[in-house]
Amino acid sequence: MMVLDDTPNEHHPLKTNVQQHAQPPSVSGPRQLRLQRQRGATFVAFVGFGLASWILTNVTYVELGVFLRELPEHYSIYAYSILALESANLYPLLYMLFNAQQQLLSQSTVIWWILVQGVVVAVLMSMLWGQTASIFGARHSVAMLVLTHFGGMVSTTSSVVFYPFVASFPPLFTSALATGEGLSGSLAALLGIVQDPGGELRFSVSVFYLICATIMCVSLVAFTFLQYHPWAQEAKTSDEAVDLGRDLDSDEREAEEDTLLTHSSCGSCPRTASASTVTIPSPTASQYEAVSGAEVLRQVWQLLACQWILAAFSFGWLPSTMPYVYKKFSPTDDAEAATARFQTTASIAALILSPLASASTTWFRLYYVRSMTLVLVILAVSRILELRAATCLINALSLSLPLPLFSCCCCHFHSHPGQR
Repeated sequence: MMVLDDTPNEHHPLKTNVQQHAQPPSVSGPRQLRLQRQRGATFVAFVGFGLASWILTNVTYVELGVFLRELPEHYSIYAYSILALESANLYPLLYMLFNAQQQLLSQSTVIWWILVQGVVVAVLMSMLWGQTASIFGARHSVAMLVLTHFGGMVSTTSSVVFYPFVASFPPLFTSALATGEGLSGSLAALLGIVQDPGGELRFSVSVFYLICATIMCVSLVAFTFLQYHPWAQEAKTSDEAVDLGRDLDSDEREAEEDTLLTHSSCGSCPRTASASTVTIPSPTASQYEAVSGAEVLRQVWQLLACQWILAAFSFGWLPSTMPYVYKKFSPTDDAEAATARFQTTASIAALILSPLASASTTWFRLYYVRSMTLVLVILAVSRILELRAATCLINALSLSLPLPLFSCCCCHFHSHPGQR
């Protein structure tokens, strides 16, 4: 609520004085330079913080080629790993169900938890990935699968706690967090290219996961900076102060114009206590039309169904079944190495191109989501059913790339008009 005092002044009888509770800060040259440094450091910290989001999941996809050759499950390791990763999607649901409005655990506590858990999982994976146990008379990679599941827990839960945390900062830093998330896939792909999981390894799986643990430590340090460093706190409030100053200036100009118009149209009106004070009421919740959850679901269920279908193909069916397709057409004397090479190539290419596909939605906003989903699903099914020896590798790689890419950026289409 704002109070406007229109009592005339000796020199400016029509001037309006706005009673402000806070004055916009004047920003000098050195102060402006300091703010830029603070924002730059905070931006870099958010990029490093975002690296923790999906790094554990991405490196697991890259290392599946090595697991295929080294672990007792061989070709089945893809299906087991996908199950271990995707079952971790239960944890975000539990978090939203039992921790509504941070009743049990604060937001920062959950973030500390998943970051420390990510470091521990990466270190343990570097030591225990090759350990097996006998279950029902067969050897299984229990340690790797359990740690993969908890690594997936870190990735999936980060989606529901990182963005609410960055929401308390100016919008610029949301872009920084998203940049870090995209770089997590690019870093995993780069490490995969250097390591060459489909050929002679340049460094071991243990070293690979220790590098991943180092990246998680970088994210942990970045979050410590964002949580406690004065620069991050000042960057958090600097834009708010500037925006407050702009709002107050705008309100003052509008108040002066309103008062001038009032005096012009009623210059001889008597002054009373009620006339000298203008109250600007705040809008109430009753002025907004409530939209029920059922109505929202009715509007978006088709788009959500498209996203579900694409995700099921991209992160479930294709990664689990494509190794058997590669095996069928690989050289008999080196089938596992060839399969690992093909699958690793597809995974690395998808990790590199996925951020580019998501970024492209910034400029290309008119998409036929439903139609494209149908076409891609038909394409995938038809090529799986009609594989021939002469075109197997081309078919397999061509359907392994567009579905994950379109699935990654499909969620960006939901908020844009022109969808059919």
